Amino acid sequence: MSRTYRIQSFAMNHYTQLTAFDRGRIEEMLQEHLSMRQISLNLHRSVPTISREIHRCTAINYQTETTHAS
Repeated sequence: MSRTYRIQSFAMNHYTQLTAFDRGRIEEMLQEHLSMRQISLNLHRSVPTISREIHRCTAINYQTETTHAS
């Protein structure tokens, strides 16, 4: 007898942008050395959303710092 298991998806059905408050909280939690998973749980967002935001902001900060260094 073969059993079939259904895997439930917990993907969000809608998209909402991160707010300035969310971005500030991400920055604070990064300074507290929380992992992306811990941050995502605190903000009720997916890990990829947090990861993209961190990488996006890192690129912006890097560009700003290199521009001022010239």
